[in-house]
Amino acid sequence: MGYEKNGDKQITRHHRKNRANRGTDDESNISLVPRKRHEAFHTLWGNMNTNQIAEDLNNVWIDPEFQLVVVRRGA
Repeated sequence: MGYEKNGDKQITRHHRKNRANRGTDDESNISLVPRKRHEAFHTLWGNMNTNQIAEDLNNVWIDPEFQLVVVRRGA
């Protein structure tokens, strides 16, 4: 994880499509997020892909009356 200083907070570069799944370092694939949130994301989901994360959210975290649906952009 690369760190950048933003005031008093450590900001990290998060790959939206992770490198383990052929994500790139292109600016469009990077989100700048606070270090603690970034670490929490990886603690919960490691290098899961988007569909795996949605499945985990649906099975464990989201109100069972609802379902998170993942749709590829432009599809």
